[in-house]
Amino acid sequence: MDNRFLVKTICLLMMAGLLCGAQDVPQVTLHHTGDMGKLYRDWPVPPGTRYTVKKITVKEAEEKLAKDEIRLAVTTVPLQKKGLKTVKFAYQAAIFAVHPSNPLRDITLEQVRLILDKNQGSWRTFGGPLARLHLYIKAKPGLPPPSMRHDHTHGRRKMPRTILQPEPLGGIEAEKETTPSKVNYNQPLRFQTASDARSFSLLTTDVLGMACFDITRFDENRVRILSVNRIPPTLENFRYGGYPLLTTWYLTVPESPTEGEQKLIDYLWSRKFAARLYRTGLLPEQQNKADKKPRRQ
Repeated sequence: MDNRFLVKTICLLMMAGLLCGAQDVPQVTLHHTGDMGKLYRDWPVPPGTRYTVKKITVKEAEEKLAKDEIRLAVTTVPLQKKGLKTVKFAYQAAIFAVHPSNPLRDITLEQVRLILDKNQGSWRTFGGPLARLHLYIKAKPGLPPPSMRHDHTHGRRKMPRTILQPEPLGGIEAEKETTPSKVNYNQPLRFQTASDARSFSLLTTDVLGMACFDITRFDENRVRILSVNRIPPTLENFRYGGYPLLTTWYLTVPESPTEGEQKLIDYLWSRKFAARLYRTGLLPEQQNKADKKPRRQ
């Protein structure tokens, strides 16, 4: 009986030790909205740290915030709570551009929606000729770019023209055809490209072209960058939230982070992670000096 009692006691003590050890393991949890979970999961977790990445909706983020279940988060809405600090972290937006000879300077938000969501819009929509708009847009990852349509003719032009004086679609030979193909001029042609750089190279030779690309190209000077509702895509308008197509990402951190949380915060503000955001199509925000060293517990 004494031996059995001794064995049971030892087992209980061992279990208690394991439980205490498990409780001592640093816990770091990052909540996020959107589809960038892979970027956060690639954090080189320090040895002995338990790290979890959880995707949530904005509504779930607000519910968890009310229950004090959030300490670290990257969301599209600022999370306000005593003991937490929220700062702007990155920006995401669509930027539009046209050929350098194109006189167009501004488009409305409604025109953007017609082109992107409803697949409607021609150059007549913008006060130009009855000609199809050639929209260049970067293909989504995993989708092969489609082949060019036969009525895309920017390669046949010998000299640039404005959209007010375009060359007839199909060139001179097309005018001689007795049965020309039917073209819906109100429906733009969409050309998926491998990258923003490819979109630019095509746009510089196509007077009937328009390109949609990531916010990281807002300072491009080879083409004419368009304003939206008369608000240009500038760094100042991004930081103050004025650009109509802007999505702002916010980073929420505890005012007194644990050691493990501080290491993750340092990683999210590192140049390495900023470069990854940039390659993904987001414009990273620069960290304020006052935010660099939060108090640790």
